[in-house]
Amino acid sequence: MRSGAIDSLQIVTVGPISVGIQLSSGRLEAAAARRFAGFLSDEKPDLVIKLQEGAAQPDSIPIEIQSVERRGSLLKMQADFASLDLDFDSCLGCATVITGSDAQLRNAIDNLMRFLVSQLLLERRAVLLHAAGVAIEDGGAILFVGPNGAGKSTIARLSLESGYGILGDDLIVVEPETRTCYATPFMGELQIIGAVQVATIRSIFLIEQAGQHQVLPIASAEAVGALVAQAQPLGFVDRGRIPDLIGWVSPLAPICRRLRFRKDSGFWEVILSSSANTAK
Repeated sequence: MRSGAIDSLQIVTVGPISVGIQLSSGRLEAAAARRFAGFLSDEKPDLVIKLQEGAAQPDSIPIEIQSVERRGSLLKMQADFASLDLDFDSCLGCATVITGSDAQLRNAIDNLMRFLVSQLLLERRAVLLHAAGVAIEDGGAILFVGPNGAGKSTIARLSLESGYGILGDDLIVVEPETRTCYATPFMGELQIIGAVQVATIRSIFLIEQAGQHQVLPIASAEAVGALVAQAQPLGFVDRGRIPDLIGWVSPLAPICRRLRFRKDSGFWEVILSSSANTAK
């Protein structure tokens, strides 16, 4: 059922991407405004999506994508949380999200936007990367890259407690050619929006939990493979574009290292010490 049909337009800007969402109900408008607070803008949208509510679903809904089909400029996506039809040439699309509780509706919109932003970034040779971003001096940032459960949110929390600013603890927009990274509204366990919006990437650490803090070198090919593996959502990137993706992230390989860490802020001492030694 539509509640207060209004067809209002909200523009969500994530890094270099702006998506216009044409909302067909007051409930959708409220959900999007709450979910993307801090990322709403008056930028000219790169794409406009007409969004409507679908059928009500049980409280517990998976968030898996079932299929993505790309034919020329046309893209079709079917997922547990939404369906999407998109034309890159006309920069127009339509989507239906599942409904239910207010929290469920916000989560469905969030997952739809994650997919949309990731696809639009690929058109710009940029990626939505599974990473925590921590701000350092002089407008720089360090990215901590890893899959779910690797410890990105733990590193972000410990960094906050140590006085660092963060861009986010789950997904970060990365432009490899310029080594620029951007905050996103896509939060992990911390459920907070980073205070820093854009920064220059100084270092990237591929993280794994261990019994001690240790920074290790990593071969370029291994670093590139790890970055590609953490691009979102890799399983639904056109296979023909994987070689392109490898080429796009390759400029980041020289600033990649491996970080083994335990759950205390002592890893920062090891990182700063290793950076000072590298600079000598």
